[in-house]
Amino acid sequence: MSGREPAFVIGGGQRCGSTSLYHLMDAHPDIYMAKPIRPEPKFFLKDPTAGRDKSWYLETYFSDWSNELVAGEKSTSYLETTGVVHRIRDMFPEMKVIFILRNPIERAISNYRFSKKHGLETLSFDQAISQEDRRLKTQDYPDLSTNPFAYQRRGLYADMLKPFIQELPAGQLKIVSFDDLKARPESVLSELYEFVGVDSKFRPAGLHEKHNAHSQDNLRISHETLDRMLNFFLEPNQRLETILGQNLGAWNDASQLAEELLKH
Repeated sequence: MSGREPAFVIGGGQRCGSTSLYHLMDAHPDIYMAKPIRPEPKFFLKDPTAGRDKSWYLETYFSDWSNELVAGEKSTSYLETTGVVHRIRDMFPEMKVIFILRNPIERAISNYRFSKKHGLETLSFDQAISQEDRRLKTQDYPDLSTNPFAYQRRGLYADMLKPFIQELPAGQLKIVSFDDLKARPESVLSELYEFVGVDSKFRPAGLHEKHNAHSQDNLRISHETLDRMLNFFLEPNQRLETILGQNLGAWNDASQLAEELLKH
């Protein structure tokens, strides 16, 4: 590694395609991504301590970095954790930060499936959404970096992005859309490769490969729950539109995915 420092982090959001993005970045011959992919480094979630400082981070996750021009890592909890941007700037002032965002209703559905799959969730989706506030206040998971039941709260992107926008120069922050990555992966990937400073013309073999996708199930969502979520995200999505300068109107309608899951 010869004293070099990682150039970027993929900081989330959770269940927004960050694993696919990790693999697409790692496929580039001039990019080294921190290994292993799991468990994620999550280094910037806490202040450094003796034995877990900057040197430890570099030696633990980048010791195999050799001829690649740049290196990066992925930890999806960075977006939603207080203090992350300050720790990044203190230790790596030039480090760039990438976020990928997804329709928050689709993200919540995927998050629910993930929690269910790993034995953390016992309620129905409707029950989980209606009881989210109570559970966030009364149920704590000290062994996890984030609460597994923050289905809606984790989709309040405008609030979570604010400190990164305030603290990072514009040239060190890149926000991409999950929908854009699916619809025009070549274009989005070119932008990201250029952003981190490698050949933007490279195309990985697994460009359309899916990672960390959920299996089919019998999940159903009531009209009432979908309406509640649409109303919950309406104002936050409008603020995000202002931040991104992008029309997110489709997020404020029932997505095709959610429509297919509605009870009749």
